[in-house]
Amino acid sequence: MFINPWVDFFVFQKEMDKLLSHRHGRFPAVNIYQNDEKVIFCAEIPGVLEKNLNVLAEKDRIAIEGNIEEPVLSDNSKYQRQERVYGDFSRSFKLPFDIDSNNVKAEFKDGFLVISMPRSEQSKPKRISITSG
Repeated sequence: MFINPWVDFFVFQKEMDKLLSHRHGRFPAVNIYQNDEKVIFCAEIPGVLEKNLNVLAEKDRIAIEGNIEEPVLSDNSKYQRQERVYGDFSRSFKLPFDIDSNNVKAEFKDGFLVISMPRSEQSKPKRISITSG
């Protein structure tokens, strides 16, 4: 019986690739930008079904979590190379100001999640009038 010494190495390599993947701890990739009225959060989440995605927003925090389901291969198929990562993910971010969580709007289309979060009235800058004395 021939034992291939490389099999264990390839299994180890696959697990290390998953662990050190650019997605580990950094998936999904996001852009967050703001203006005086709101914060816009955009995440690139290919392969996620809307039913497997959750968004939580309150005060000055936004969190997203979800799951990418691994496709089932046909009986005759096996991976020759597997680089895509499947399973659970989550990320959370501190926002630059408190948001009005009752008016947050989220849209998920073509693998992009865009969340618009209006600034709370309490966190908006107030103009202070100056009197001469």
